Amino acid sequence: VGIDVTLNIIANDSLSDGTNILDLTDITVDLDPSTPGIQDSLIVPGEGRYDYDTLTGEVTFNPEAGFTTDPAPITYTLIENATSLDSTATITITYTEEPPVAVDD
Repeated sequence: VGIDVTLNIIANDSLSDGTNILDLTDITVDLDPSTPGIQDSLIVPGEGRYDYDTLTGEVTFNPEAGFTTDPAPITYTLIENATSLDSTATITITYTEEPPVAVDD
């Protein structure tokens, strides 16, 4: 809770012909489809910032200081550059609560 989380959002996505995405230059990812243009970052007020790395296909969530719960899910759009076809998916981050550790003194 409250730490950066990085996940590869492209690993389970595919092109319109059903093939795996092997070349990240074949696609564009928009982290904020509600804003005109292509956004490779998204700030969720009160929660933190999401950043998409175009070289790795990974998104990193960096929580704001003091944010210690699960962030709200976000939706991204995957655009196939050759066809301009697009599809949306949701990123959901769930932190695992770790209990405190008490050690006998």
